[in-house]
Amino acid sequence: MFGTKLRRTDHSSLQQLQQQELFECSINKKDELRVDAQARIERIETENIRQYNIRRKKAREYAIDEFLAIQRTQFIQGSKLLSSILSFMGPYRVTKKNWL
Repeated sequence: MFGTKLRRTDHSSLQQLQQQELFECSINKKDELRVDAQARIERIETENIRQYNIRRKKAREYAIDEFLAIQRTQFIQGSKLLSSILSFMGPYRVTKKNWL
């Protein structure tokens, strides 16, 4: 009975019931798809986070009042000798820790 048109149009109450049932069915299917999609996205996100953290380099721990130099990541145009001398910035002194 679903998906077909009634031959007689004098049964409008049946036709309305049929349309209402199709509407509710489509809403239920969409809700199920949304819940399923949300669960899949969460599962994929947790897998991506886990894969990223496997290859992540651990942060260095510095003590307070320790001197350190930070390596440059953007190089200066010039000779090799100049770039090797200026490859580090600093020295800097650690005054406090902002992380736990």
